[in-house]
Amino acid sequence: MMLHYDFSRKQWFHSDQQSAGVTFGANNEQVPFLYPRPEKELVSFQFKQNNGNAGPIVGIMSSPGKKHAIAGNGPLFTALQNEMVKTGGLTVVFTPENLSEQGVDGYTFLPDTKRWINISTPLPHIVYNRIPFRSTEKSKVFLKSVQLLKKNHVFLFNPCFIHKFALYTVFSKDPFLKQFMPDTALIKSKQDLVQFLGNHNRIYLKPALSARGAGIFCLRILETGKTMLINRSGVEHFSGIDAFWEKAGSRLTRQDYIAQEEITPALFNGKRYDFRILAHDGPDGYKVTGVGVRRSVKQDITTHVLNGGTLLPYEVVEAKEHKELFAEIVTHAGERLSRELGYFGEFSIDAGMATSGRYVIYEVNSKPMSFDEAEIEQSRVRLLADLFIDKTKFNKG
Repeated sequence: MMLHYDFSRKQWFHSDQQSAGVTFGANNEQVPFLYPRPEKELVSFQFKQNNGNAGPIVGIMSSPGKKHAIAGNGPLFTALQNEMVKTGGLTVVFTPENLSEQGVDGYTFLPDTKRWINISTPLPHIVYNRIPFRSTEKSKVFLKSVQLLKKNHVFLFNPCFIHKFALYTVFSKDPFLKQFMPDTALIKSKQDLVQFLGNHNRIYLKPALSARGAGIFCLRILETGKTMLINRSGVEHFSGIDAFWEKAGSRLTRQDYIAQEEITPALFNGKRYDFRILAHDGPDGYKVTGVGVRRSVKQDITTHVLNGGTLLPYEVVEAKEHKELFAEIVTHAGERLSRELGYFGEFSIDAGMATSGRYVIYEVNSKPMSFDEAEIEQSRVRLLADLFIDKTKFNKG
């Protein structure tokens, strides 16, 4: 059915005399019947109905921005609104500060005029967590907003960033996934590091809550007993682990760092490459949406494009074994994450292959960036819209 929004009154209404008793939003706000007045500035949206409730309203929760009112992945937000309008629904992008028991004040995109507008809605039926900053997820206002959503039975989609050691712990409980996880330890002291180096003399040190390869470096114990540190800037040598800890120990304990055994990666034309596997939940469970490949160029610490990596067509390394294994990994990963940490309808996996032929899971991202491969990103938007509708049960309305 068609609902109209009056900007001056911040009011939703309908003009269908046959639709008495229509409600809107997760809090079932009553929608009044009114005749549109031509002098009023209005915007109209087509919605589905589920037992007299119009929707779905999809809340996209983000953070306040420095240059813009809201930070985050603008192209993704725009594409999702375009898709929801075609399907019959509405997305509203908002920050935790603008969520209340009555609803949200946020922004939506108008495809016809290609502009963003301020809009107020009742409580969304589902909230897609796209908070871009880990600090925001630790804030009181975010935690309060999560409790408000839970109290009002609003479905929260992708509840949090995934701590790298929590990921290791969760996946290690799954016999199938455990075989793909590099040995990993949380570093809280020099003794933790020394103990781990006793098992592996070539390791990666990674911030447990970083993204895009930020803060990662490689540490190696040489035959001479000296320690070599490798990062994106170059190489540094130390007389031993004590000298290294004296310089870097405060950094490693100021924030959570993990140590991870170094995997000798398979190479393509002499350079390391990794897989980026995008996955979504759906009617038949978790499935692979698409696979991208990233190859290192100037350094082999990370293959992230923002850190100098480059795209490689999946076709050049594609194999039947990849397809079958990735499908099984995605199924186990989605089910295990949702069982242990809350519902994840979307995630991406950074995976690779060792020279031995062993497959490795390096990381899982609960808030995947946009894929440079257009066909993968288009599938992503469509599958997310389908998932929003399915989880809010408007596919039956």
